[in-house]
Amino acid sequence: MATHFLDFAVYCSSGKLDVEADGDRWHANREKAAIDRSRDNDLQASGWKLLRFGTHQIREELAQYCVPKIVETINGMGGVDEGAVGRHIPIEGPDGSYQLGLFRND
Repeated sequence: MATHFLDFAVYCSSGKLDVEADGDRWHANREKAAIDRSRDNDLQASGWKLLRFGTHQIREELAQYCVPKIVETINGMGGVDEGAVGRHIPIEGPDGSYQLGLFRND
């Protein structure tokens, strides 16, 4: 399994949710879109449910579409898992990245 960086990870009572904010420039490129499809397949095979929102949805429909869809999905997955332990994530990761991966090859 490759290392993947998630935009937003939500641990729910009956599963895990990855909420992705997709930029238009990234997804206008066929090769980069193919990378995301492969990544989505890896995550789904590992038990993650995914929601993706594009630039227009985030800028123009955040309150009326994106947030309600996220809430609906979390509620459909039994709500937020209150037993999940949060972890401190430093601003800069050990390899210089600005996110830490949830999945590692080690």
